Amino acid sequence: MKLLLSYSFQFVQNIEPKKDLDGKIMEYSPQSLYDGKETNKLNSYGEGTFCKFCISTFEWSGVSGVYAFFSDSVLIYIGQAIDFAQRINQGYGSISPRNCYVGGQETNCRINQAILQERKSGHSIELYFFPTQNYDYVETELIQHFKPRWNISKNNDYFENERQARFNHQSQNKEYSTNRNGITGNPNIDFVREYIKNLILKAKAKGFHELTLQSGDIHKALSMDNAMPSVCSAMHTVPIPCEYIVIRQSPSGKSSKLIIKYLF
Repeated sequence: MKLLLSYSFQFVQNIEPKKDLDGKIMEYSPQSLYDGKETNKLNSYGEGTFCKFCISTFEWSGVSGVYAFFSDSVLIYIGQAIDFAQRINQGYGSISPRNCYVGGQETNCRINQAILQERKSGHSIELYFFPTQNYDYVETELIQHFKPRWNISKNNDYFENERQARFNHQSQNKEYSTNRNGITGNPNIDFVREYIKNLILKAKAKGFHELTLQSGDIHKALSMDNAMPSVCSAMHTVPIPCEYIVIRQSPSGKSSKLIIKYLF
């Protein structure tokens, strides 16, 4: 177990690339297998060799959250996943030929090669995971705080952009209130609905057909102050065509324990 800020990350496993019978890491070059017509130009990390590794699909398939790579117990990378096993096994752990070229997911290539070089240099790579539906917020908060050396492309202005967006919304909407710190007001129910809608659209864009959210997580992600009734109401009235199932609800129906699964 590792504690990153207030989040308890559980140990998943050491990352061990596949090896040959002599115990040497197996390296492969998938670039030549790509037969796409869009481009023949390798991306910034598409050249060279890669390795293969995986985690348990039985334990981690379909689990959403934030993962952390450590090299010799030093935090080096933070990422998010809607499906943890799929993100590692079909993303970083097995580089497709397409991802080596411009337009492919070059981050997969970059992280795979970085892990390969770390292991070839004798460093251990440990993988940890924190299950949460608020992976966007948690990931960015941790990157902002720790600035892991492999996180080179995350927008470091996330929190300032979020604050400014809410300030602009506040100036056009009088349903904001000032919290006890006098800094940030609570967004009104329409703002919360749009936030939930965007989470659903992101999940849908990644090929998933359901998303489970908890009211307490949303309340925390939006830095709200004593506004749980608005969050719960917004969760029941999301402005996007989809069915939903109430997984858990308190007697009042307005607590941090409300859990809803959206189907789309």
